[in-house]
Amino acid sequence: MRKKPIKHDTAKSAPSIQRFTRVRRSLLALFEKTAHPLSVPELLEQLKKDGVSANKTTIYRQLDSLREKGIIKEIPIAGHALHYEFATQKNHHHHLICVTCHRKQDISVTEDFKRHERSIKKKQQFDITHHSLEFYGYCKHCR
Repeated sequence: MRKKPIKHDTAKSAPSIQRFTRVRRSLLALFEKTAHPLSVPELLEQLKKDGVSANKTTIYRQLDSLREKGIIKEIPIAGHALHYEFATQKNHHHHLICVTCHRKQDISVTEDFKRHERSIKKKQQFDITHHSLEFYGYCKHCR
């Protein structure tokens, strides 16, 4: 017997999804409760802890689908695998990344940064569409 499609309402910002598997539901729940970008190995580890069985191929397929729908976005982190987080987070932010333990933390953007963007646009005649900024260093646990 075929299951009826389930509409997604866990992530308030995510549009409805017709085919809503346990893996997809679990992935979205992880993104919703985690305050930093996640890599595929981290996702697999957490899913396993939550009792959800999924292989790497399934995870990548789900991530591609969620990315294409604009629900999540890729976060490139130098020297590491791609990470993922909700694309529709309300506050624009950047990331702090510990070079020892690889902990990731979100950090908010200040008005000074927006002033720099306006200056770049004016001085360089460059229309910025988006940017990515990560700060690397040592977290409070590794200092």
